[in-house]
Amino acid sequence: SSCSQLKLSTSSISTLSIPSISTVSKLLFIIDDIHFADESSLKHLLTLGSHSKCLLILSMKPPNNNNNDRPASNILQSISTDSRVYLRRLPGLELRYLATLACQILSVHKIPAKIVKVLNENCN
Repeated sequence: SSCSQLKLSTSSISTLSIPSISTVSKLLFIIDDIHFADESSLKHLLTLGSHSKCLLILSMKPPNNNNNDRPASNILQSISTDSRVYLRRLPGLELRYLATLACQILSVHKIPAKIVKVLNENCN
């Protein structure tokens, strides 16, 4: 599967029709694969997360598995070690489900055994 990068920008956020934080009771943001975010997006998320009415639920690879030469890696490290953060390590997908998932993504009924072997050797 291919990975896509989410980039939030101030201009794209400002064009959304979102009520002011002061007029809502609570805001919940759920963002998957945050380790692909750029430094600017992470800074925006940290600002949101520091607001008492906002709750962020983020998924990311453990920082030691990320590309640590990126400027964003320091921010990811600070997020994962922040005292306000509750960390929950999730197990990887069980190998027995990889072939089924590949079939669903590819919209096929079966994939070659060689591909199943490659998936099992290289995932998780």
